[in-house]
Amino acid sequence: MKGRKRGDSARIQSFILPFTLCVAGSFDSPSSSESSEALHSLLASLKPPVSQSAADDALNYLAQAPTNVLVTAEDAQEKVLKESIKLQLVCTREAEIDAEEEWWANDIEHSCFSVAWFLLQTLPSRLTRVLRTILDATRDRRLSFRPSLFSPYTCLFSLDAPFPAHASITTIYMVCSIWSAVFLPLHLTQEECRYNQRKLRDERAEQLGRLAQLRLATLSADAFPGQLVAHISNEPPVAQNNLGHVQHISSVLLPNHVAEHGAQIQQLRRPSWPVLLWPKLLLDRHPSRKLCIAILAWQPQQEIRWTHQKTVQRIERLLVSQPRVAHPAISNSLSAQTTGLLLISVKRLRAYAESSLPAGSLLREGFLEDVVDLEDLGMPREEKLLVVERMWRSWGGVLGWNSITGEAASGI
Repeated sequence: MKGRKRGDSARIQSFILPFTLCVAGSFDSPSSSESSEALHSLLASLKPPVSQSAADDALNYLAQAPTNVLVTAEDAQEKVLKESIKLQLVCTREAEIDAEEEWWANDIEHSCFSVAWFLLQTLPSRLTRVLRTILDATRDRRLSFRPSLFSPYTCLFSLDAPFPAHASITTIYMVCSIWSAVFLPLHLTQEECRYNQRKLRDERAEQLGRLAQLRLATLSADAFPGQLVAHISNEPPVAQNNLGHVQHISSVLLPNHVAEHGAQIQQLRRPSWPVLLWPKLLLDRHPSRKLCIAILAWQPQQEIRWTHQKTVQRIERLLVSQPRVAHPAISNSLSAQTTGLLLISVKRLRAYAESSLPAGSLLREGFLEDVVDLEDLGMPREEKLLVVERMWRSWGGVLGWNSITGEAASGI
């Protein structure tokens, strides 16, 4: 648990570091620009899958380089390379969010058998939490805790029926009780998986959106660095010198933010590997289950198209229905959670284009151009809605999204 918490804090810090470097760089004198070859090799090392060591090396390199675009007059090519490296790091963290969310949605919630297996895996930890809760409650109420209280011969209520009952009613009640005892835990476990998936998605999307807004704020001289405090603390800007703002961000706000975020999502992450592994060590699982999992994991092309058509619909729904931020003075018109959810959905579209569309084709190039427009944090909401409308008009028929929408509307 502690190792996982440290790893999550490291990921949040790796999100924050590129943005805080620009803040710290505004008080440093400009130095000589780095060579383009080093930046090219650094960008090449961030091709997926990106290892943690490669991400740390990139962050350390950027930490030692003068990255402030407001002060340092860098070469245009090197500036583009540095921004590409930062964007690649952010996309890597977005992929980790996708992997965590897909684990809950596909690996666990996908079938009743997976839910039952997950319930068996987490049964010892659940029983431990129940026993700890009982002990804490009895200790708080100053009650004597005796193992005999759990004896079947001890009951707080009478076992006799308070009124005459017919045999048919008793039989129906027994059948319903057996049904509830078997399927209610499975239903509650499935709802728990859905809750963890959505809560984890919303929490991390909000953090990703706030960091994206923070990154956008660093590019504005008017909102630098006083507005950064407002972004992190969700408080109105306070008049203070720039050095005091930077010291407050680095010493107070960011450490507290990382600790609070780690505590919030700790219970939402997947269990540790010893919890998931112990049933395999005790039970002899039949080899046919691997074939069952392979069949369940297979997705036809129609379902893949339907999944990414839903992604475009989700982007459009986010842009239309999500509320705006409470303080319009802050540089983005979308809320932090909406911005994060939008980035996650756009990341899925980029992964779909890079993996499924023909390489070098006009279809792929045009689709990726629209994805780049949606990734632009400075683009207003109305212009992004026009981009989504253009994607429906340009790629809906080619990729089969329009036919899927028509089938869903006609009930096929």
